[in-house]
Amino acid sequence: MDDSEKFQLVKTRIPPTSFNFPAREFKDNRRAGGVTKRTCQRDWLDKYDFLSYSAQEDGVYCLPCILFPVQSQNRRAGMLIDLPFTNWRKFNEQMTTHMQQQYHRSSDAKLHAFVDLMNGQQTRINHTLSTEMDKRVQDNRLFLSSVIKCHRDDPSSETLNKDNFLALLKFRQEAGDGPLKNDLDSCSQNAKYISETSQNDLLDCIKEYIQSTIVHDVLNQEWGPYYAVIADEVADVSNYEQLGVRIRYVKDGIPVERLIDFVGCDSITGEAVCTNLLTSLRKVGLDPKLCRAQGYDGAGRVDGCAANFCKESPRAKYFHCASHQLNLINQERLAAEQELLAKKKIKLMCETRWVDRHTSLEDFHNLYEALLHCLNVISENADSVWDAKAIVEANELLRAVTSANFIAALQCNRYFSGFTKSLSTLLQGSSQDVLTAYEEVKLVKDTLRDIRCEAEAEFKEVYESMVEMGKLAGFDDDLPIPRRCGRQTTRNNNPSDNPMEYWRCTVFVPFLDSLISEFDSRFSVMSSAAILGLKLLPSNLHMMSDESEKEIFRSYKDDLPSGSTFRQEVKLWHTKWSSSVEKPSSLPEILRITNMKCYPNISMILHLLSVMPVTSASEKRANSGLKAVKTLLGSTMGQERFVALVLMYVHKDIHLDINKIIDIFAQKHPRRLTFVNPLS
Repeated sequence: MDDSEKFQLVKTRIPPTSFNFPAREFKDNRRAGGVTKRTCQRDWLDKYDFLSYSAQEDGVYCLPCILFPVQSQNRRAGMLIDLPFTNWRKFNEQMTTHMQQQYHRSSDAKLHAFVDLMNGQQTRINHTLSTEMDKRVQDNRLFLSSVIKCHRDDPSSETLNKDNFLALLKFRQEAGDGPLKNDLDSCSQNAKYISETSQNDLLDCIKEYIQSTIVHDVLNQEWGPYYAVIADEVADVSNYEQLGVRIRYVKDGIPVERLIDFVGCDSITGEAVCTNLLTSLRKVGLDPKLCRAQGYDGAGRVDGCAANFCKESPRAKYFHCASHQLNLINQERLAAEQELLAKKKIKLMCETRWVDRHTSLEDFHNLYEALLHCLNVISENADSVWDAKAIVEANELLRAVTSANFIAALQCNRYFSGFTKSLSTLLQGSSQDVLTAYEEVKLVKDTLRDIRCEAEAEFKEVYESMVEMGKLAGFDDDLPIPRRCGRQTTRNNNPSDNPMEYWRCTVFVPFLDSLISEFDSRFSVMSSAAILGLKLLPSNLHMMSDESEKEIFRSYKDDLPSGSTFRQEVKLWHTKWSSSVEKPSSLPEILRITNMKCYPNISMILHLLSVMPVTSASEKRANSGLKAVKTLLGSTMGQERFVALVLMYVHKDIHLDINKIIDIFAQKHPRRLTFVNPLS
């Protein structure tokens, strides 16, 4: 019962003047009939202002004892409190006795104070205290918000101070942050909230806020709280294995990938990695059973993790990272030059940006002449400034890079890298959907097969590059054919005496055949598993058959909101797009422009396809953030502090709501300073 209802009972405790009190019969031997009639008197209600008359019960109650009860050993349930008082013969006697009770006097005092307050005759004391408390809380929160803002370092800051946190605090004070300066100058040393413990507690709250923001987006997706998990392990600067956990979901029709946690791994077996992954998901508030896909880099221990994860979430399909598959193809292709490229300083092989492998070949080609000059200077040692080891290594490298075999292999690699460079760039995008990735991989494979059919014509351009590079290495007009062995035991000698035909048959064609074979073997899985549902796209409906429809239903029936109407829905879907000229061909496009609520089953399938990861390359970029945060100077930081700093570094686009972070801090880490008003 609120205050207004209580006040209404006080104002209506006496019936209106037009009300006639009913009579009650009481035993009276003095009367001829043996009974007498008595009624409640209006004067009694005026005299005893704590009484309230009930017309329904024809009795009176004590309002203070009911509305403002006081705990007391002498307080007993009975008349006036739990039951109406109706004995009009002993009214005055009973009222006098009740008024003498201590619990009644306390309750009656509260009733009078309540009436005065409601009539505006006095100010409520808790309101006064609350106002003062609000001011104190506001000042404390303003001070703490200044401290929190210094945890997310300004990327434009060029301070040379190794302690950026304290430097930023000083900068804010000098910039005119009055509340921060006043509190730091006036408070005691143990109440400044800038110690290591306070920093860790605040960072823990910031981490929880960022994680809860991401989880909120996942759980509030239009078509259900389904997501994909992407994980990869990496050793930090302390040589401690860290498992990065990334979540993929759909927001506003666009696939989004977010780093949500780093987990320290004492063991990197498949079972241990899976246990850490499940623990991390549950800790942030995600149900592993709602995971519909898992993406890893394909290492042996990861296969064990995927198998164990499927025991917990059977519908979480495993996707081998497409970028890793393409990188493995490139590694096979670059094996001949790998040792040399690792020694040079022209372009470092980036571990997380594999597209730089292609850039390395281009840079090597462009700087080839300068490289030869440099190696010649070192090997000749005309100024006697190089030691014997450097001279020997320079001679070895010079012989290697000027050999005809190396030049032929390099130019073939450089030529074919042009076809895979754009694919590598595309596959590393975090918003990449499985449909576009599948189409681009198929396009590259088809192009390579076309080149194989026209190998003789295509090789002419490559051979011209070989000859041009050979001239820089000291060869004549043609790239020479290597000396042939008189007796071959494993294969026949190439019978051609034409240099162009020789290099085409011995390097270009075998290289191309190997590349096509690698594409077929490593990307064959993309044509099964989840790709079946892509036939539901309007541009692919012509490929739909009755058998395909049944297979799609079997693959997704457990997640369909209305599986019994799936066949009818597919027929309506066919009819809708059969007469349309422009048909959407991508998942974001179809989910964005079509009223998908009319097709709940198809919408769910397309949504799940958008969730499925193409690559785990985004997790590699998170690993780059790990290396930027956990440097040699901070190699001993705790796990929770480290995770919070990485999340702040990676998710710079997530706005930090300072007030919510302070609320989390006040709840998880209470201090002597008050950050939440307990009276409000």
